[in-house]
Amino acid sequence: MKRILTLFIFSIVALTAAAQGAIKQSIIIDPTTFRPVQTGPLTGVIVDQIGLDLSRRPCARIKIFFHQMTREQMEQLVAVYPSGSIQGTKCKVAEGNTVLILEMTAKPATKFYLTHPKFGTSNEVEFNLEGNKEYQLEATLNKQLTINIASNVTGASVYINDEFRGTTVAPNNICTIADLFQGTYNLRLEYGDRKSESKIEVIDGSNIYFRLDIDETAPVYQYLVLNTTPKSALVEIDGKSVQRKSGKIEVRLTKGVHMYRISADNYYTLSDTVMIDGSRRRIKDVALKPQFGYLKVNHNNEFDGAEVYVNNRMRGTLPLEKPISIKSGEAEIRIVKNLYHDFNTTVNIYDDQTTTINAELKPNFAEVTIVTEDNSEIWIDDQKYGTGKWKGRLEIGNYTVICKKESHEEHHSLLNVPTTESITQNYGALKPIYGSLDISCNIDGAKFYIDGVEKGTLPYIDNAVLIGNRQVKITAPGYRDYNESVIVEKGKTATVSAELKKGSTYYSSSSYNSHSSTQSNGASKSTSYGYKDRSHMLQFGIGIEYAFGSKTSAICMPLEFRIGRIDQFVNGFIGANFVYRANKFSSKTSDDGVDVGSLMLSPVAKLRFNTKRSDDFAVFYDIGGIYNLVRNTTYNEIDIESKPNFSALFSVGCGFSLMDLYVYGTYDITNAYRGIESPDVDIDMEHPFLNNRFTLGLGLKIYLGSGFMKR
Repeated sequence: MKRILTLFIFSIVALTAAAQGAIKQSIIIDPTTFRPVQTGPLTGVIVDQIGLDLSRRPCARIKIFFHQMTREQMEQLVAVYPSGSIQGTKCKVAEGNTVLILEMTAKPATKFYLTHPKFGTSNEVEFNLEGNKEYQLEATLNKQLTINIASNVTGASVYINDEFRGTTVAPNNICTIADLFQGTYNLRLEYGDRKSESKIEVIDGSNIYFRLDIDETAPVYQYLVLNTTPKSALVEIDGKSVQRKSGKIEVRLTKGVHMYRISADNYYTLSDTVMIDGSRRRIKDVALKPQFGYLKVNHNNEFDGAEVYVNNRMRGTLPLEKPISIKSGEAEIRIVKNLYHDFNTTVNIYDDQTTTINAELKPNFAEVTIVTEDNSEIWIDDQKYGTGKWKGRLEIGNYTVICKKESHEEHHSLLNVPTTESITQNYGALKPIYGSLDISCNIDGAKFYIDGVEKGTLPYIDNAVLIGNRQVKITAPGYRDYNESVIVEKGKTATVSAELKKGSTYYSSSSYNSHSSTQSNGASKSTSYGYKDRSHMLQFGIGIEYAFGSKTSAICMPLEFRIGRIDQFVNGFIGANFVYRANKFSSKTSDDGVDVGSLMLSPVAKLRFNTKRSDDFAVFYDIGGIYNLVRNTTYNEIDIESKPNFSALFSVGCGFSLMDLYVYGTYDITNAYRGIESPDVDIDMEHPFLNNRFTLGLGLKIYLGSGFMKR
């Protein structure tokens, strides 16, 4: 009796839903699918021919493929031609499928539509048809039907062709689906881990009620998803900890009541129950109540950089980017900054509330000014603070102040800063430290300078010269200036014995390689090494060279720029050689061989090392490289294939005021010739290098500019 009553109620509900959810009946012909199926007139067996209409005019055939309509429903379709000039000769359903075949008079702008006794009329379409041709078209029964799915459980998930369409709802456990076309569908119900499946046929006018039950004897499962705040909280369900998967809690539970517990540091623990009813999935958001509050610190800009400690742990520096989170309860706050007394207070922090304090730091420093009489350096506790005068803040306490100045005794004193009141401390001049300096030269009355200050004429001795490195300069008309660096030590006499020479300025090499030696009397003496002429740092040279080997001879014209002076150990050269080279190759027809000439332009780079130097003479050796860039080699008016090559260079020679004489050697590191391809050339290819790899040469070079080679 109960089942009959349920069925009766369901039928009323279903019929009402069908009446409310029905869509207007119509047939849709899609004109965009219209296309011919052959390019020429239709040919074939007699039964496939397209006939003529009653007026003996050619006809065309249209095959309409129908969707969402049964064969029986298609057999009731009728084609209607609004124009009286068009005659329809056939309207039938093809054997074995749902294809409607129409044949009609073939004319341009042929119009027709379809009508059905139950579904009404279709839209009107218009096509240009040619006689004895076949066309295709698609149409659809555009009617959506409403069905009702009933089950024995509430909350079962309903799937149509694997697509979720809803759940069965109380009180009758029915799920209504209102947008299905005619056709066969796969129906599936899921409830926890249990499910049932069935095929259903949805046809207009058929039963719109379907029932599918779930086996209630099997266990029912459901997925529970917990979103916790904070996300790192520990989750326990039924006394067991749950591990997160991809950052979230997702666990499968059986139908019934389950207990969960969520806890996190600085949050109140939450324990509660959750009801699992067997539906597909349940998502629950759980936010724990904070067991912490916030601390905000207001302060003056003067206290920027101060460190903020909470319960003896540093939590940031002022200004704070945002309030500090602190566990609820009593908290000890300390703010620390150099030169200020610590700020200490105790505050109460309340759940999810912000507590604000005003930081007031009391100064623990004084404004201190230190002035020295002789512009000496000021050092406080081994750190340099300034020169001559310094003004700044010092924390209350005692400090060691040292005044320093070159060639003077240091002054050490104790500075006491007792209160926050300003202090000014003055220090007198430092005591100088002296040594003795004895200067003489071979020219009486020569002027001399110490550290750039003219002192008088020679000879000279001074027993009160500040210690340290002193620069001595001696000048006399017609003589080279004498310059020397001498070290004066406390209680010792440093001597300078100069020998002035006629000519340009004399420089003591101690300005480049200075050293001192101690005499028998304990005095410090600086030694000089020679003269330097700072002119002619860049000079141009031109020369001629002759090189020879067993198969090679060459005449070269070097053009070079020299960078540096002869008194320097290293000079640099860059330039180019214009070379005419004669190569003697072995020949198949001549015992004397074949002479082949070549013209080359060769960039050169090398370093010169000067040794055994005097005023007008030096012995040198060069190391460098030559790149033979251009080579034009011919024999009997035939070009010999060649390529640029690289050669190493070494030379030894003597340098004079304006001239170099030297011997040199070259070695070809890379191949100079590729070979001779022409069969008309009778030169033997006995080895890969047709010329000598190693040559020797003599050279003469003249420099433009006076005195370049002089020391």
